[in-house]
Amino acid sequence: MSPEEIEDQDSERYEQKLAELLGVTYEDLLMTEYEVTDNIGDDDVVYEHILRFSDDSPRSVLDKIIGLSAENEITIPVVDLADEE
Repeated sequence: MSPEEIEDQDSERYEQKLAELLGVTYEDLLMTEYEVTDNIGDDDVVYEHILRFSDDSPRSVLDKIIGLSAENEITIPVVDLADEE
């Protein structure tokens, strides 16, 4: 398996887990545009991820995300995005 194929599989697993945490389907998540920013403390530890969804993302999908702010942001704890073996 090529490095690109491995990276694609990792990315897909990450997005599937993210969709599960957000309460949407994987297909719903793929219809959105988002950025992930890490909240890093003074001790260089990542404490949480902040997801910001683009205004171009379908409102029908964003409305399904419980806890999404008016600015289309949501905070996800780091442990929830950890790879599951």
